[in-house]
Amino acid sequence: MILVIGANGITGRSIVQHLNARGAAVRGFVSNARSAESVSALGAQAAIGDIRDEASLTDAMRGVERVYHICPRMQSDEHAIGCTVIAAAKRAGVDHVVFHSATPPHLEDVPFHWEKMKVEVALLESGLDFTVLRPTNYMQNLQWTWKRIVDEGVWELPYAPERVLSWIDIDDLGEAAAIVLTDDGHKGATYEVCGQPPISRTAAATIIAETIGRPVRATKIAIDDYFAMPYWQGRKPEDLARLATMFDHYDRVGCNIGNVNVLTMLLGRPPTDYRRFVARFAAERQAPAGAG
Repeated sequence: MILVIGANGITGRSIVQHLNARGAAVRGFVSNARSAESVSALGAQAAIGDIRDEASLTDAMRGVERVYHICPRMQSDEHAIGCTVIAAAKRAGVDHVVFHSATPPHLEDVPFHWEKMKVEVALLESGLDFTVLRPTNYMQNLQWTWKRIVDEGVWELPYAPERVLSWIDIDDLGEAAAIVLTDDGHKGATYEVCGQPPISRTAAATIIAETIGRPVRATKIAIDDYFAMPYWQGRKPEDLARLATMFDHYDRVGCNIGNVNVLTMLLGRPPTDYRRFVARFAAERQAPAGAG
């Protein structure tokens, strides 16, 4: 049995689906009944509990051999949460913990990355067998700016468009995670997983433009104006403040890290690059060719 903590998020759902495809028995740890129904619909058992409660986690880990731990985004106490997960895994006799970290975790000026680094250290000191996956930026983040890109040919984000970032398709990440959880030979490894080596947003906008058949201009928007967009409404101010530190880092230096070698090794095939992702993403949304 494999337990996925955070099973109803965008990452967890992809992992659950790929685990099911590999014939694994899956249990999803979620926080409420609605999420439990969603996870059950994916074909997994559902366990409802509090990620900050060791007893709740230990109970969900009964009969579990391997755990994939995804912490909710932007938690200021992610290190404490990770330590609670580790304690529960030790108490339940879990054989292998896979931790969902980030690339790169060692950025003290980006607190939610640094929290992941501290969890990695806690795993290293725990005595458990573990694997760390460090995914880079999700290609699917395009979704909340897509409408304006298609309608107006403008791609606004709060960092300089010439800064470079690397990217990964969540579907590739889910498949890689399922492989690590079901195949032997991954204990003790730390994998930086990336499907598209660093490119500027200007270069990425050119790919989008060639796909949808209209010019697309990548621009920088003020952080307050960005967080005023509908997608971010209802978020906690402290969560947005933590996210702002990442955009500030990107604006100053970008994130010039990541290549496809590790993900290619895990998948046994080339991962999805940005061009192939955008073509699929646009087709799924029926982006009008030559609009405008």
